Amino acid sequence: MCAHSVADPAPLPSRVPLLRAAEAELAAGTPVLVCGDPGSGRSTFGGQLLTARRSANRTVRRISGSPALTAFPFAALAALGLHVGSDAESLGDPQLAAAISRLCAQLHATPHTLLIDDIVHLDDASAAVIAQLCRAAPPHEGATAPLELIVTAPPDASGLPGDLHRLLLGRSHRVLLDPLEADDARALLDDLAAHPHNSSTVTRLLHMSGGNAMHLRELVLDAEVHRALPVIDGFRTLRPVWHPVSDRIVTLITARLSVHPVPVREAVEIIAVLGEASWNVAAGIIDASLLDRAVDAGLLAVTESTPGLDAAPFGPASAASGGVQITLGSGLTAELVLASLGRSALRERVDRIRRATARDALTPNARLRVTHHLRRLGEQVALPELREDTERAATAGLSDMVITLTDDLPAYDRSAEGGGDIASLLLLRSSALSDIGHPESALRALGPLITAELPQASLHAARIEFYVRDDARAAAERLAPLVDVHHEAAAQLLLFAARGDDPVSIADLAECAAQEGLSAAVRLGVLAEQVVEHVHQGDPAAGVELFAAHLRGPIWENAPVAAQGDFVRAMFHAIMGEGATLSTFDHHFLRIDWARLALDHAAYLTGQGMILLEAGTAGEAAELFSQARGLLATRDPLGMVGFVAAVDSAAAAMIGDLDRARTQYDRWASAPTSTGRFSRPEAERAVLLTILALQGTSAARARFEHLVHRAERTRRDHLRMRLLHDAWRLRLVEPDDGHFGLAALTALAERVQGTLAGLLRHYGGAFAEVSGRAFDGPASLTVEELVAGHLATGRPLYAAEVAARGAELAQAGGDRARASRLLATFADIVATLGDVTTPSLGRVRVQGTDLSEREHAVCVRAAAGRSNAEIASELFLSSRTVEGHLQRAYAKLGVADRRQLIA
Repeated sequence: MCAHSVADPAPLPSRVPLLRAAEAELAAGTPVLVCGDPGSGRSTFGGQLLTARRSANRTVRRISGSPALTAFPFAALAALGLHVGSDAESLGDPQLAAAISRLCAQLHATPHTLLIDDIVHLDDASAAVIAQLCRAAPPHEGATAPLELIVTAPPDASGLPGDLHRLLLGRSHRVLLDPLEADDARALLDDLAAHPHNSSTVTRLLHMSGGNAMHLRELVLDAEVHRALPVIDGFRTLRPVWHPVSDRIVTLITARLSVHPVPVREAVEIIAVLGEASWNVAAGIIDASLLDRAVDAGLLAVTESTPGLDAAPFGPASAASGGVQITLGSGLTAELVLASLGRSALRERVDRIRRATARDALTPNARLRVTHHLRRLGEQVALPELREDTERAATAGLSDMVITLTDDLPAYDRSAEGGGDIASLLLLRSSALSDIGHPESALRALGPLITAELPQASLHAARIEFYVRDDARAAAERLAPLVDVHHEAAAQLLLFAARGDDPVSIADLAECAAQEGLSAAVRLGVLAEQVVEHVHQGDPAAGVELFAAHLRGPIWENAPVAAQGDFVRAMFHAIMGEGATLSTFDHHFLRIDWARLALDHAAYLTGQGMILLEAGTAGEAAELFSQARGLLATRDPLGMVGFVAAVDSAAAAMIGDLDRARTQYDRWASAPTSTGRFSRPEAERAVLLTILALQGTSAARARFEHLVHRAERTRRDHLRMRLLHDAWRLRLVEPDDGHFGLAALTALAERVQGTLAGLLRHYGGAFAEVSGRAFDGPASLTVEELVAGHLATGRPLYAAEVAARGAELAQAGGDRARASRLLATFADIVATLGDVTTPSLGRVRVQGTDLSEREHAVCVRAAAGRSNAEIASELFLSSRTVEGHLQRAYAKLGVADRRQLIA
């Protein structure tokens, strides 16, 4: 039992409201009971409450319960400095009564707040005294309570000592600390290191820790010891192959389990091996009374599941798995529990499961886990079972597990028994090796199958040649002998053509996707291309409808998660092309089982970055792209590294970081031509800004013309429209350019469907009106209405560009009042974008320019929002002199207003 004072960290985001509510209850005289699992942060939460009360000018004390001192009466009071003889065993003892009286007088003179950490180990005698002190009335009306009480306890508040148990259950404010949320984990992790953590790293560590703060810290320390948390592009990024192995983690888990009998601990370990089990199956392996004890102790959890549904990362369970399911309890994960098991103990638990339970009685996920453990232990598994479980792991996208399962396979012999199983396993192994960035090893795995002229092997080799090795010719050569003999060869060639420069008709894609003889993976891949092609050819809404028609349909349900991920990315492409806000399509997203999909983290971060980039918040986009690059440095299954470099270079150019823009552009230029797959045209559009910033207008114009002519040749009207809009935004063309100007943009947008096209088709008329020129076309929105339209659809960058160009034309036409109003609108919008500029925004960075020292000083302050009078006061100048410096600087910088300056 000890009294101590420690500095507590800042509150975690999800716990700030809980802390405020608890502090208010304390101030009102209500005891606070903080409940949570060991390691949940309950002691830290109590300490933060104590710190808050110290700030309210209360004397604070903190004691921690100790199992070793529970049997000693008044041990806690001794820690508080109140010494009572050990023979004073009843509240009626005169010595004890006098001591309590002295303590009451002290509390009336100086109100205290007391934190009892781990109250279950408080001795009963001290608990009785503290309960009596808590019931003491304030010294006078309006005074605060003499003793405010904070205690920490297990989640169910069990084991509280007698008198305090009655006090707290009768009148207390209970705070139940749930597992950490993502923002909590990020705050905790970033507090441990000088560099922030990649979002994917936060998610993975949070999952492995079970939301337990102490386990999370230990996982980070373990990863650091094993050099599995390198800093990549400014973010700490967890290596995919790392698994927790440290003695500290073993000690933590062992300490939590060691207070329970050995049979209970073994029950928890068996469930960790399985991951999940129905109650009936678990009770067939473990005595039901032991399961009950483990559940009561919070080590295991019981849930009701619906047959056929399961959010576990391995995919849906079997229909037989409905009913009562048993899993690990809060704060425990299979990775952590199994890290505390040696090989011999793991082998014994696996053998016990196999002796007690038929394989078919286990859920598919549990079967996969058992097989995985056996393979890690060097055990052989019957080939049909190994094939079934490996296919499940591959469908879930668990490449590392697939490789472990398929290590040391028997030699392939087409005529031997099990030859078909081995062939399937080699194909799965090759796909997994390709996914983790080892194409040569993937092709070697296929070698025996290609020698045996197995068509599926050549098909897979062709995909590796095209997508990973960027060799379209080699891919075509592998497919050529199969076109007339295997139906998937023609489908694969069609996909290669769609992702190249060859025009592909939507009708051909639809006909291919309708072929029932093709695998679900190929059919869904063709459907994804069809969605994207609808967008390119001018009807993004049709792409969205196609996605909705097949989402959760038979092709979707039978395809692996990698193909499902491609289909979802195609949907994202269609939504961005349509141009409405993302919330418009929420009803589609709600139909996706995101837990099962396990969307690639780098792809997710890149998608979020693309939304921010188009909105104009390039600084935030660049941060997400950096995180995505960190993940891609360790694994790039989708061939995205070049695509991310391209969009990151554009973000860097927008915020003026030309060194970063150059580095990323060089990475993009050296990346395979298949990078980004069907999203590559978006990357090619994005780097137009980078080329402009690094190489000048002529180079950017030449690249633009190449892209727009290619889009015209492949009949991709939507892509042409976006390119013409980009050319206007980047000032690569004159607005009245007959081929690429606003008239051409307006005419093309008339042929394209969607919310964004609906705005772009008004550009010609709107800018003609503001400049006072006649427009040969239908009635148009005004520039102000275009600004409002872009803002309403989540594109403030486009809105600001329209306002800036409109103000420029209004000024040139002599309408200074309208120009001023548009500039004011422009200033309000760009204030939300940070230090972003584009040619249409016309903002200029003051740093690094040829201004005089005084002009520079004036412009920096003007860009920061100071008035001429404020600048004059700071620099000891007259307001007139300040205005003179500004006007000369404007002329040098090519701007017309202080609102176009960036400090």
